Amino acid sequence: MSSIRNRFSNLFTSGQAVWLIVAGLAVVSIFLSDTFLTERNIPNLLGQTVPLIIITVGLFIAIIAGQIDLSVAALVKLTAVLVSGIGDGDMGKFLAAVALAYAIGLTVGLINSLLVVVFKVPSFIATLGMFAVLEGLVLAYTVKGVGSVPTPIVDFFYGRIGPLPYSVIALAVVGAIVFAWFHFSRLAMRMYAVGGDPEVARRSGVNSGPVITWSLVICSLFAVTAGIAQVSRAGVGAPTTGEGLELAAITAVIIGGASLMGGRGKLIGAIGGAVLLTLIDNSLNMIGVSQYSQGLFRGGIIVIAIALFVSKRGART
Repeated sequence: MSSIRNRFSNLFTSGQAVWLIVAGLAVVSIFLSDTFLTERNIPNLLGQTVPLIIITVGLFIAIIAGQIDLSVAALVKLTAVLVSGIGDGDMGKFLAAVALAYAIGLTVGLINSLLVVVFKVPSFIATLGMFAVLEGLVLAYTVKGVGSVPTPIVDFFYGRIGPLPYSVIALAVVGAIVFAWFHFSRLAMRMYAVGGDPEVARRSGVNSGPVITWSLVICSLFAVTAGIAQVSRAGVGAPTTGEGLELAAITAVIIGGASLMGGRGKLIGAIGGAVLLTLIDNSLNMIGVSQYSQGLFRGGIIVIAIALFVSKRGART
């Protein structure tokens, strides 16, 4: 009996349980909605997961290292309005704006890490302040939709092979590279060590400063990538782009079985959490739940899922 209990708990800590819930919810949605499993909805659902998965991966890296970045959604917004506003439908200008966005993302990550590593400001406070700064920059640039994304870029994000959008295929390739990096990179192992116990890591010869810097910089660069993906699907940048993405991504990481304290978690679980959150929204729409009631259902499902995952992880550890 104890062995069965341990195996059951291990499903949560390994990130496998969230995928079982995804599969179960998909089956329920198929039975409750005739339009869920259609050629129109499935590619749309898969495409919707891309920005959230990207930003979830970035936050997962930061959280594993014992940090949290609340500025990512504001960075998504800034990226969206800049690449759309500067690009304004021109491919050359769009690519230049993308380069600028990544430079800004790199700078944001370095400033965040400077505050955390050098000035010893908790990452929660440092990135909350950065969130306010970036929000201010967005609103200083525009308070409404601005510019446009070049048609070939939009076509790529809506193009597909069968039910698979090109963007999902590209994400799968990048995901495979990130998985390999997590398994074979010394930096990834050091992130787990620093997030698990900074003092033990220090005694083992791991300098936490560079590890934290890398985690926050990588997180910011993933946020820029998510912003590009989000605005490319929308076709136009708006100051509301990516609203609430940071909270959704943190929720996805927790549902995926990771610890907010750092040092524990599986990337496959975090990605599963992002897929589950997107699937919940899509399923509620397909089933016909009122838009005004969706928040109640979504919140209830998320609270139950988090309570279940945290309790099982606690039982395991």
